[in-house]
Amino acid sequence: MSSANVKAACDAAGLLTPCPAPGSSCQGDCVLTGLNNCPYPMNELSQQLCGTMPNGCAQLDQTYVAMRGTWRSGSACGVAGSVWCTTGNSYYNKYALCAKDINACSSNPCHAQATCSDNPAPALDANCTCNVGYAGDGRANGTGCSDINTCSNSSNPCHAQATCTDNPAPALEANCTCNVGYAGDGRANGTGCSDINTCLSSSNPCHAQATCTDNPAPALDANCTCNVGYTGDGRANGSGCSDINACSSNPCHAQATCTDNPAPALGANCTCNVGYAGDGRANGSGCSDINTCSNSSNPCHAQATCTDNPAPALDANCTCNVGYTGDGRANGTGCSDINTCLSSSNPCHAQATCTDNPAPALDANCTCNVGYTGDGRANGSGCSDINACSSNPCHAQATCTDNPAPALGANCTCNVGYAGDGRANGSGCSDINTCSNSSNPCHAQATCTDNPAPALDANCTCNVGYTGDGRANGTGCSDTNACSSGPCHAHANCTDNPPPALDANCTCTAGYTGDGRVNGTGCSDINACSSNPCHANATCADNPAPALDASCTCNAGYAGDGTVSVNGTGCSLQPVSGAGSSDTQYLPTIAYTLAIIVSIVYERAIWE
Repeated sequence: MSSANVKAACDAAGLLTPCPAPGSSCQGDCVLTGLNNCPYPMNELSQQLCGTMPNGCAQLDQTYVAMRGTWRSGSACGVAGSVWCTTGNSYYNKYALCAKDINACSSNPCHAQATCSDNPAPALDANCTCNVGYAGDGRANGTGCSDINTCSNSSNPCHAQATCTDNPAPALEANCTCNVGYAGDGRANGTGCSDINTCLSSSNPCHAQATCTDNPAPALDANCTCNVGYTGDGRANGSGCSDINACSSNPCHAQATCTDNPAPALGANCTCNVGYAGDGRANGSGCSDINTCSNSSNPCHAQATCTDNPAPALDANCTCNVGYTGDGRANGTGCSDINTCLSSSNPCHAQATCTDNPAPALDANCTCNVGYTGDGRANGSGCSDINACSSNPCHAQATCTDNPAPALGANCTCNVGYAGDGRANGSGCSDINTCSNSSNPCHAQATCTDNPAPALDANCTCNVGYTGDGRANGTGCSDTNACSSGPCHAHANCTDNPPPALDANCTCTAGYTGDGRVNGTGCSDINACSSNPCHANATCADNPAPALDASCTCNAGYAGDGTVSVNGTGCSLQPVSGAGSSDTQYLPTIAYTLAIIVSIVYERAIWE
């Protein structure tokens, strides 16, 4: 019989597995197990398990129970088939009957707010544990279980300026509420509680121009004091703060305007009214009339008298002194000397110079201009022209014309047909030789013969080799053109030989040769190919006159300019197209040829 058999049997019965309880009596066993039939424990166990006698209870098969103090001392009795007692088992292997544990919690030994835990047999009591949020021994007949007041112990979570309210069990924390006048979460490990600064909140009670001083908690208000320069109760919902008007005390002069200085200033500005000067203050220099004439801004001209206009006027009247005229103002027309000569009362003659006498004089001096004589005054003898012809300054063949004043002399003009300065003490007047002066009427190739004064003309005769009337403004004298008779060939230019020659030169035009004359060899085309200018492998074609050269064209299979000139490329055998890379051997020759052609064109361009 093993302990596992007994345990399985006891578990099946819903009972506990008892300890062997060695040395105990049956009565002791009965007390421990709670069995009623101590002398016959097997019967008790089978009745509980099966409601039958032991031999009819299959669950007691091979189950043994200690039978101390029986006739089988040291043996065990049980059910083994039909056998009740079996001997030979060791005492220490013997098992007592299954025990029914006594639940100590059935008698409610614990407080209503405690949890009861029965102590296993053989213990007869139970453990009482207060529920969460409660403290005490948990027993009904002990200290029981009372709510844990989080606020009353050393772990009080609230700030010194907060009220702690314990939350009922099973809660383990408390609510923290800041006292009146404080704000925050109220917790010692949070934002705590700080004084509510009424001045910093949206409900600031003070005016914008007042200084706010918060009253310490538990007070919820603040003191409001108007800033310097302001007056009032300082409160936003009271009289507020208004600027102290320094002008109320009349600090300014009667002729000054008072302007209060905005707070925080406590004074006022005093500005003298227009036309007055001074500091404007009643207890200062006040305001006195500005004498425009006495300061640096005197508006009048140096030759004017200044009369100040009383305030509020800022100007003055300017009157020019005797002998002067103008508006009298420095920035106006000023005062200028009254020039008697320029006024309508000018006292002088039209041909007299008027000299004004400086102010304060109001008259002028009159002097006849050069070429005139008299007192010069309009109401006197005036000024008359001096006739220079009275002294006969001119030659007998000249006419005298007095030069109007201011000239003092006379013009002497030689009569028709005479020339000279016309003056008696000069070159006088001599017959004009029409042929000798710039007005020579004859052509350059004519001979001039003067007609005597008073005639002004001359006779003109063309020189030998010329024909015409001989006059510069007529048909003149033209060369007798020998080309007119056509002495030259059609391809020759005819050039007349100047007089006194009467023939002409004939010159063949470019590209032609000969004497050029119709009755000579005439003019024939010059064949440029005669000089063999082309290469041996080129064809020469003469360019018709007036060209002087020929065209050279390389024969088929040759390339080049065809010429034999120093700068020409001549004619070289032309390579067959597609002959391969050897074609490139001609590139230097081609480049050289092109360079020569460019050089020839450039040289011709320079010479042309």
